[in-house]
Amino acid sequence: MGIRVERRRACGYSLTEAVLVMGVASVIMLIGLPNAFALYQHQALRAAAYEVAQMARQARMTAVAANVAVGLRARAGDRAYQLVDGRGAPLEAERYLPGRVRFESLPRTDIRFHPRGTAAPAGTWVLAGESGRARVIVNPAGRVRVQIE
Repeated sequence: MGIRVERRRACGYSLTEAVLVMGVASVIMLIGLPNAFALYQHQALRAAAYEVAQMARQARMTAVAANVAVGLRARAGDRAYQLVDGRGAPLEAERYLPGRVRFESLPRTDIRFHPRGTAAPAGTWVLAGESGRARVIVNPAGRVRVQIE
């Protein structure tokens, strides 16, 4: 009978393999991180535009349902917007645009929706972020749409 030699199987990775994998992962993250940040900024702008549009639609529905004029007031300085009644009194608490999104331009006066669902004056809110612009457009018939640039 001979001497029996046991061989152990190597388990795990060597230090060289681990460093190589970490290096490749780092390069992939460096390439993808700026794209992910730009995507986040674009989504924040898009979400803000759709939220303002939804608030305008809510103003229109409230005006029709309650048979009163309802407006949407926005202030560029503090990035706030809210629903107001026909006299300008707030109907809801103010909401604010997220992060680095701001109002670039606003209609001269608050856009008011009338009991028939029409809007006067019609107008456009332009929102700007680091990834571009978005427009929330209200036409005289009271229809609201979003245009992402």
